[in-house]
Parts: sequence; C-alpha cells; structure tokens
Amino acid sequence: MKMIIRKTIMTLAIVTVMIAGGHADTISVIAANGDTVVYITKTGDCYHKDGCSSLSHSKIQTTLKDAVDNGYRPCKRCKPPIFDN
Repeated sequence: MKMIIRKTIMTLAIVTVMIAGGHADTISVIAANGDTVVYITKTGDCYHKDGCSSLSHSKIQTTLKDAVDNGYRPCKRCKPPIFDN
C-alpha cells in the first residue's frame, strides 16, 4: 500500500512539474491592478518584464492595463504578470 501511495505522489509531482514547465518561475503572476509597469517594443506584439532579453533593441515603458487594452499579449520567455480585469 505504501508503494502505491509513493508512486502516486511521484506521478503527481512529475505532472505538476511538467505543467509548470519544469521551473517554478515560469508561472505567471496575476497583477494586483493595471498600474503594474511592463515594457513593449517598437515592433513586437508582446509585453515584457524588465530585464527580458526581447527588450535588447527597444524598451518602452507602459502600464499592464494599457498593454492589454492595446492588444499586447504576455511574453512566453519572461512570463510577465497577467492583467486580471
């Protein structure tokens, strides 16, 4: 019985890690409000957290609400906050 429970726990842990992409920091954070600062680029269609490698050519500060209202989506690389309107 203990072996079955142990295998079940291991399976759930593996599935959880797979869903999270293998890293705890890959899960996006829900922003408290739309005033959260994010960054967009001149040519992209994503918004980013400060420090994202996608911001190497241009970096335009905006609010999360404005980025979402203007059709930007969260960057898959840096996993910025998601606006919970």
